[in-house]
Formats: sequence, C-alpha cells, structure tokens
Amino acid sequence: MSICRRAPLDPGNWRTNLNNPKSTFSSLTRRSFLAEAAVAAAAVHPITRALAQPVSSARYKRYDLHSPQGQAMLKGYATAVEAMLALPPTHPHNWYRNAIVHMIDCPHGNWWFLPWHRGFTGCFEQTVRHYSGNPEFAFPYWDWTAHPYAPAAFFSGFLDPSHPKFIRSFEDFRSEFEGAIKQYYAGMTQAQHKQVELRGYPDPATLRATIKGTGPKDTFFPDVANARRKFDANRSLGTEAFFAVSAPVMDCAFEAITFEEFGSYRSPNHYKVQAFGAFEGYSHNLLHNDFQGFLQDMFSPVDPIFMVHHCNIDRLWSRWTRQQIAAGRDPLPTSGLDVWKAEPFVFFIGADGKPVAKQQAGDYFDEDQFEYEFVEAAPRSKVMLMNVRPSPFSGQKFSSGQAAPADSRGTTFSVSLPAPLLRAAAGPPPGLVAEITVEGAPHQHGEKLNVFLNPPTGALDATSASYLGSIEFFGVHHHASMGSVVFTLPFCDALRRRLCEKTNTCKDNAPLEILVIAPQPKLLQAMPGMNAVEFKATAVSVRAL
Repeated sequence: MSICRRAPLDPGNWRTNLNNPKSTFSSLTRRSFLAEAAVAAAAVHPITRALAQPVSSARYKRYDLHSPQGQAMLKGYATAVEAMLALPPTHPHNWYRNAIVHMIDCPHGNWWFLPWHRGFTGCFEQTVRHYSGNPEFAFPYWDWTAHPYAPAAFFSGFLDPSHPKFIRSFEDFRSEFEGAIKQYYAGMTQAQHKQVELRGYPDPATLRATIKGTGPKDTFFPDVANARRKFDANRSLGTEAFFAVSAPVMDCAFEAITFEEFGSYRSPNHYKVQAFGAFEGYSHNLLHNDFQGFLQDMFSPVDPIFMVHHCNIDRLWSRWTRQQIAAGRDPLPTSGLDVWKAEPFVFFIGADGKPVAKQQAGDYFDEDQFEYEFVEAAPRSKVMLMNVRPSPFSGQKFSSGQAAPADSRGTTFSVSLPAPLLRAAAGPPPGLVAEITVEGAPHQHGEKLNVFLNPPTGALDATSASYLGSIEFFGVHHHASMGSVVFTLPFCDALRRRLCEKTNTCKDNAPLEILVIAPQPKLLQAMPGMNAVEFKATAVSVRAL
C-alpha cells in the first residue's frame, strides 16, 4: 500500500458542491470537516493512523456490536424483530415488507449502491427504534475485519432466521403474502410503477415467480433449514470471504481516490449492473454469499444480520469520505453529479409507516439527517491518509493482449507494467487494481471465478500463495442478457509484495500472468426461455490509481 503522509486540508471543489444552496450536502461540513481538521493535526504512522473521534453532537451512537453498548443495542433489535414479525402482512412495518423493498429497488454494481443502502438502513433504523423499546436505539456495526466470524448473538432468538416465528418456506410466504403484495402494487404511485417496470418486476406474479425461482439453486426464499449455511463451532468465515475482508484487502480498497473507484461505477439507472468497485464487488459480495441462505440474494434483509453488515459498510464509506476531505480530494462524483443526485429512490418507508419525503439519491450522501455517528473501537480502527502527490502513472490502464487458450485450469491473461510500478525501491508506487471483464451472469447460486497472479503449475485454491481474489455476483441476476460486467480486485503494494516479490516474479518489465479459473461446471443452469451461458472472463487490465 502507499505510504501514508499528512495531507493539507484543502477544501477543493467538493466544498463548492456541498455549500451550493441547491445541494443536499452542505451539512457534511459541520462534522466531517472539523473532525478531519483534528485528525490532520494528529501524529501519522508511516502506514496508518488512528481515526480520531468525530466532533459531533449526533444523538444516536452506532457502536461496534462486540462492545457492551453494541450488545445492549442487539437486545433492542431482537425486541423489534419479534414485534415486526407479528405484524399483519399488509402493515408497512411487517418484517418481510422491508425485504420486499430491497428486492424491488436495491442497486448493485453501480454508483448508487452506497447512497441507496445508507437510506435503506437509516430509515429502517428509525423504524426499529420505534419497536425496540429504546428511544436511543441505533444499529451496531459488525466490523468483519476485526472479527472475521459470524457474531454469536445472531444464532439464537429473534436474530436467527431459523427461529420458529420466521416463515418456514416459500409456499407459506406465498399463502400469507399473496393478497398483501397485490394490495402493495395496487397502491403504488406512478413513480413507483415506473421503477418496478425498469427493475423487471412489473406485476405481483413476476415478483412472486422470481422470489420462488426454479429450484433450490436460484430461489430467493430458502426453507428454514437452509436460512444460512451450517457454520463450524467458531462460526468462521469461509476462506474466500475471510481474505476478502482482511486488513490488507481493506487497506487496498481505501486506496481508491475517486467516488466511483470506491463506490462502484456509473450506469444508466440504479438497476443496471455495470461495474463493481473493489469495495462492493469483492468485500461486500463475498461476505453476503458466504452465508448462503437468505443473505446471498435480494431477499437478504430477512436475515437480521443484514443490517449490522450494511451498517459496517456505511461506517467504512463515512470513514473514506472523511479521508477524502482530509486529503483535499472530492468525496463526491467529480462528473455527472447532478445525474447521480437526481436518481429516484421512491420506496423507503419511515417510522410513521408512510413513504419518506426524501426520494432522491442526493438526499442520502449526508448521514447527519439520521443523527447518528459511529463510535470507533480505538486503537484497532485505522484509516488511511494517502499520499496526495500525483503519480506519473495515475489513471493509466495496462491491458492484456490476446488471452492464452484456456487450459484445464482456466484462462491466462498477460499484462505488462512499467518497471517503476513494481519496484519498491523506487518509492511508494500508486495503488493498483485488476479490472476483470466477465461475460455471462450466473443463474444459480455459488458460482465464482477464482483469480491468481503468476501462479505455479498444479492445483490452486484460495489458500494458494498466488491467490488474488474471487469474482462473485451478489444474488442470482435474472436477466436475458447483462452484457459484459467489470469486477475490480484490489492489487495494492502490500498484496503485490506478498504475491510477487517473495516469488521474485514481478520486477523490471516482466509481464504479470493473471489466471482466471471457473470452477466446474462452467456451463451453468439455464433459466426457462433462456440459453445456457458460460460465466467466464474475457479481458483483464491493471489500472494505477
């Protein structure tokens, strides 16, 4: 990773955007700018520095769920889940109604992923507060980097989706919610109808068929026995997910210096899967999929652990935003900002059971509106202050030539980089990312591509020294054709040293060999009316941040 340095507080053009009277972002300066002024004055470790506590009067505190305060919040959360499960299916606060909102409206693989989920969790937090019995309730966050195992509290009581009060099967769900979903659709506004048509769920029958799927490999509603995978006694994350949320990978993700690099890339609307940034497409996706069951698809908020997972994602976005401001960089999209802000989010429900007034993406950049702040568990929590000195390679992309013919292991792509990018002695190089273009979206759960850098001959898996990461979609994407989708894998200095220098293979102008393996079977199950599709990598490039 790049060496961290103190960065001057330069407001840059982000301040113009934030202070624009027509902008929704002006209140960010009240807390984050003051916080970063204090942080920038603190001593900086050569690699990382402790994150100073924000200067804030926020009423609600989001604690690490492993802290005593976080554990207390989980008790209120369980109380609220019990109450919301007991509400009738037609009630806007019924537990499954919230999952339906996620199902029909959530964005993935585009630059609305972060603001939509901030609005979703923020509004739902207010509702849970109403039912929790605690007027100060706020979601705790699960710091999966510090605690790479499923939290124990979510394996008992109402935080466990296998509890008897949860619906036992899709057929039971259909029996209870058939009429309620029809009523929900009948009551949609014109703006909401437009959005569900864009999403591909124009009527209750289409939505119901998608939730059901064609079998256990693509259903969004598993039976209660499969609400999650079976964890070991330590509730450990799987090998791929453990690596994806590890400190070296997260430090790499924090090397992103533009909003799109951190929060995924622009697309025509928030339903179009376009290109995943490293943070969403890697850490987020693999953590979801590691749980299997509900959490691996669009009905994932049925599992109560969803909220503490996404609360942590919101925390990391908040931290990255403060990092950007401290380094004098823009935390907002630097082009297309008006389009980004205006994207309609029209399904959020407030604590009063009515649609919320704020219905655009731009309304959810600023967390101040929800009156919460994150309480970091120092000194474990770290934040990067990246070197703001421009690199001569920043923004340059180095593409592979013709891929070698696929062999029994997969397809190998060769990418040549300038020598200074690979020489630690030449000073701190910029962060790098590997961008892998894939064709064909899986239509069943559990499909992935494993990626290796300069691999030796022989068998390879996620424990191999040359393992760079895995490519996995979140959810089964029921589309006739998604076209090509780009996934970003972090490839910063720390990982480069581990993968290259110890094996003496990444130096001078030697090409990088990037092997992409599709575990068998490569030909995936076809959805009704669709041709079977091969999920494969078609191009690889390496880009300097």
